[in-house]
Amino acid sequence: MSIAIKRNRHLWTTKEIQLLKREYTGNPMVTIRIANAMGLSVKCIVNKAFNEGITKRKKITDNELKTIAQLRKQGKSVADISKATGRGEVSIRRHISQGDDRPETDPTLYDLGDISYILGVPVWRVKRWVDSGALKGEKDNRSYRINKTDLKKFICRYTSELTDWKPEATSLVEILAGVGRTW
Repeated sequence: MSIAIKRNRHLWTTKEIQLLKREYTGNPMVTIRIANAMGLSVKCIVNKAFNEGITKRKKITDNELKTIAQLRKQGKSVADISKATGRGEVSIRRHISQGDDRPETDPTLYDLGDISYILGVPVWRVKRWVDSGALKGEKDNRSYRINKTDLKKFICRYTSELTDWKPEATSLVEILAGVGRTW
């Protein structure tokens, strides 16, 4: 006996896409209002906005980390921090709950997300490289940490792994500076 699974996929009209481009700001309340008006889920609206290039999911920058830390010390609310950084309240709450506002202690260590961004590959692929031993990494209490030297070695040895991906050029050049030396 087989069970048929029906996927509900919304076919977007040009009128709906134009409305989304005109109204969507990333603010959760605006997103909920748009979702209710279109009869769709909030997740569907957010994903379509990302796919259309209206918003970009970006990593929190060092300046934003400093701003968040300063505003938290001042006792500001999540809404005030959200307005100051231009990020959604949900993103700020998630960031605060994870405790990611502490400064990075060692700039020569990268986590999986950093390497994923720098090399232009998905995080799961970086984790697979670490698990297979191709990329040396140490696991701390939260995630993997990869040394800058080990990352350089990996890039030099396994360039064929990066053929179809789009690396972030500036960061890659900074990491590879001095590759000509021997280890």
